[in-house]
Amino acid sequence: LAFCSACDADVGVGRKSAANVVRLCPSFCKRWFEACFDDFFGPSASGDGLAPCGPGTLVCSPLGEITQDAVAFCSRIEAPLGHGFSVASAEHAEEEAEGCYDGVPAARWRGAARKAPWTRPASRQSQRPWWLPSWVPLPPSSMRSMNPAVLVEVARTLESYAPRIVVALVAIALGWYVLNSKA
Repeated sequence: LAFCSACDADVGVGRKSAANVVRLCPSFCKRWFEACFDDFFGPSASGDGLAPCGPGTLVCSPLGEITQDAVAFCSRIEAPLGHGFSVASAEHAEEEAEGCYDGVPAARWRGAARKAPWTRPASRQSQRPWWLPSWVPLPPSSMRSMNPAVLVEVARTLESYAPRIVVALVAIALGWYVLNSKA
């Protein structure tokens, strides 16, 4: 849940972060530490932090053997997107919800943001079919009202004849060249 903080609205606008460091509430940090106490962690890619153990991690230890301090854990764990964590001071416990990330998404307690009004999508009948090249003029309106499955079948049939047509045109061009070169 703490890794979700990087996408939280209050963190993004700087209410609960500063310079890519997310301020965690002390109670949230303590709950996170207690939940991960028996999980395995190892050195992060930078070497000075902690990261959950994965398949490529060579050295892993239970978190309880690495540290007994929740604040040390929260400060050393590496966050996604280049963020880091710090723990807000315990003196500001009464302001906890406002100045630090407590695991509750901003939209849940601030309310959902205003949504853009719905608009009807553009009509698809005026658009060119995906299989019709841009240099080919649009077919007459009587053909446009045909069943799209029929039009797709016509396109596939023409597509299957394309190699034969190319070979025939090359043969005609070579024949014309040979006949004109003898004269």
